[in-house]
Amino acid sequence: RTFVNDGMDNFTAPADYRATLEFVDGSPDEYVLTMTDSGEVYTFHGFDVDDKQKGLLKSQTDRYGNEELTYTFDGAANYGAGRITSVTTSQGWSVVYTYLNSGVNNGRIQQIDVKNGSNQVIQRVKRGRQTQRHGYRWRSDHGRRPSPGQRGQPGQLS
Repeated sequence: RTFVNDGMDNFTAPADYRATLEFVDGSPDEYVLTMTDSGEVYTFHGFDVDDKQKGLLKSQTDRYGNEELTYTFDGAANYGAGRITSVTTSQGWSVVYTYLNSGVNNGRIQQIDVKNGSNQVIQRVKRGRQTQRHGYRWRSDHGRRPSPGQRGQPGQLS
C-alpha cells in the first residue's frame, strides 16, 4: 500500500486501508505502521541506518504492546537490501538463517536453525545436494529421509 506524505512526515492511508503510518524522529529514525482493526504494530528501520537495513521490518508488536517478533538483517554486499539473518520471539526462541558465501549458489540459504530460549538448536534444516529432477533437497539434522508422502516441493521448507 502507498501512504501519501504531506512533505512534513504526516502520512495519509489509502481510503480502503485501515492503518496509520507514523514517522518517529530518533536515533535511529523509525516508521511505525499500526493496523487499526487488530492493533498490531510493525516497526520499520528509517533511512538513517546502514544501507542494507533501510526501510526493512524491525519488529512486530501485538495490540497490548508486547513485542512478538524482532527481525535482524545482515549487511551483505551485492544483494540489494540486507538478507534476513534471524527472527526472534519475545520468549527468546529464534529462527537463524545461514547463507552460502561462495560458488554458484553464493547468497542462497545454506542452513536454517530453530533455537529455543536457551539458544540451543532444536531443529536444523540444511541444503542438501542438487539433483537434476528435484532441484535442491532440504534435510533435517535427524538424518532420516522422509517418506515420499512427507516430502515437500523443491525449495519448500515445511
